Amino acid sequence: MQRAQKNLNAHLQDVIPMTVDAVNESGGFDFKLYLEHTLSKFGLLELVNDPSTTDPVKIAVTFDGGLISRFLGHVTGGFKLVDKRCVDPKTGLPLFGDSGID
Repeated sequence: MQRAQKNLNAHLQDVIPMTVDAVNESGGFDFKLYLEHTLSKFGLLELVNDPSTTDPVKIAVTFDGGLISRFLGHVTGGFKLVDKRCVDPKTGLPLFGDSGID
């Protein structure tokens, strides 16, 4: 299990490098690189980069946070692909079915 985790972390470091700030006990990554990678996997990056596209790609963005203890907290950010044109990265089939809402 530890070997699989190490291999996954190494692969992710190649795809979307993480930076660690030991002084502030935090980390980060290039959000634009992550977003472009994800959009390309779901078939949406081409639509974003195509100037003739008139219907914008729809993404839901969310941020949340909380206190774990008196001096320790966390902030989480993420997004959901809600666009009906998403394709399954493994099969290439429409993610939300032929109707776009299944």
